[in-house]
Amino acid sequence: MFNQGGVQNVPLYKIASAMEISSGNLTYYFRTKEILVKELASELEEELLAVLREEVDPKSAMSVSHSIARIVDTLWRYQFFFDAQFYLHQDDPYLKEKFETLRDLTIGVLKDTFDTTIAQGAMKPFREPNSSQLLADNIWAMWLMWLKEDHTGSSSLSEKEGGAKRQSAIHYFSLVEPYLSSKFAPALYESLLTQFSGKLDLGTRVG
Repeated sequence: MFNQGGVQNVPLYKIASAMEISSGNLTYYFRTKEILVKELASELEEELLAVLREEVDPKSAMSVSHSIARIVDTLWRYQFFFDAQFYLHQDDPYLKEKFETLRDLTIGVLKDTFDTTIAQGAMKPFREPNSSQLLADNIWAMWLMWLKEDHTGSSSLSEKEGGAKRQSAIHYFSLVEPYLSSKFAPALYESLLTQFSGKLDLGTRVG
């Protein structure tokens, strides 16, 4: 419900109603909405850390695309945490710290993956002022913008989710493609098609 209505717009009694329990039962475990949000933030941290710790073969397009899909799936499930970033984090040091930890860990894993991929020949070395750090920063910034967008126009929630995730794949690939080797770029493109189950309309053919 937070993803659909926004944290600031969804009171606890509506959550209880959607769960078909009384407000009293819900507030027995979560006395305030802020406590519930903090619990969800801890779940997000646990799930994202598990995804980021999964081993990725940087020479395997399937392994890389699977990792990206897992990260995107996790971020999407907790979209409210990023969509309401200012509302949630401005006065709550705990949530602010959670956000900064997840940001730094995600960017760090992306950077390390790029560095390893370059060392193994599937990516081209960066030319200044570009760097693996800057590319990782840009991907995180893109994901934040994507999570905050109003993904409307779909007839169902599943279509909305699928379309939004494909958009994330489009933007991810557009950022990394200039640095990929001529062999790895089309392989990653095809693998992303498989992971996100639909055509990625990038305007031009890859490869």
